[in-house]
Amino acid sequence: MRFDGLIGNAELKEQLSSLAVSGRMPHALLIEGPTGSGRRTLAGLLAKAAVCRHSDAAARPCGICPDCIKAAAGTHPDITYYGGSDRARSFSIDTVRTLREEGYRLPNEAACRVFVLQNAHALSLEGQNALLRIIEEPPKHLRFILTCRSRFELLETIRSRTFALTLRGVSEEEALPWLRENFPKQSEEDLRTVTRLYGGCLGVIREALSEDDWKNSLTLAPAIAEAILAPTESTLLAKCNELPQRDPVLIQGVLRELRLLFRDAISAKCGQSERLSPSPETAEKLAKAMTAGQLVQLLDTIAVLEKMQFRNINHALFITELCAKLRAAVGR
Repeated sequence: MRFDGLIGNAELKEQLSSLAVSGRMPHALLIEGPTGSGRRTLAGLLAKAAVCRHSDAAARPCGICPDCIKAAAGTHPDITYYGGSDRARSFSIDTVRTLREEGYRLPNEAACRVFVLQNAHALSLEGQNALLRIIEEPPKHLRFILTCRSRFELLETIRSRTFALTLRGVSEEEALPWLRENFPKQSEEDLRTVTRLYGGCLGVIREALSEDDWKNSLTLAPAIAEAILAPTESTLLAKCNELPQRDPVLIQGVLRELRLLFRDAISAKCGQSERLSPSPETAEKLAKAMTAGQLVQLLDTIAVLEKMQFRNINHALFITELCAKLRAAVGR
């Protein structure tokens, strides 16, 4: 199988290629990975490969057959995309009912029909149960490709009937050739910094570089981290309030940089010299002022806040939760 446009994730590519060549591709695939990791890109490649007419499975999607051309243009009658945004419950049960009705119709041109369910984690429990009915006993001509942030946001019954594929952020060395080509004016140091900041998730990196959000993240995150040490909550709340309401990439960057800062502080506490954050001075301050237990608790808190960011939560409430949870993590 070919993976044009999907960078990194060599083991996953090898696994999928083996399944494709052997003719053992499961009828329902579940692609999990953080925002910007390539979930949509991989889903599109798998959908194209499913309808591609090339005789050699290793060469699919070939990109030149009529089915591949239509799939690339978004006009193939046997590939249908469903789903909503990343926000909770944005994938309606009415959509599931529609796809269940459509699923039993025979293909128009290809050997199979492909339903791509984007952001399946946005389905309610009711929606997931409705989807289960057709996934566990699908018509022979139907293939499913689901995407989500984490398989564990879906019901176990859905997980057990799908084949999970995990996408991860790419390494600096894998990302740099693509970044140099697409952002030639950015310095090598900046490209490496932003790759670490967003965990190698190229989709988010591209957006951050286009808007320069990552630079703001590197300024605001250390300020928030140091404000945790302030004697009163008002200092931290004032810094948290600087997070803009309609800039999820900036918020994601700040949370990611906070994670790197707390991780580096733990390393400093343990006498290790390796640092990942561009703000080592702040990490040193945190290491001196906090216990290892407090820093570990802060890391766990960031993981909770990162999940909360993608829920349908009021911005003011998120800022309040951010401030309160950071203070609580250090016992204040």
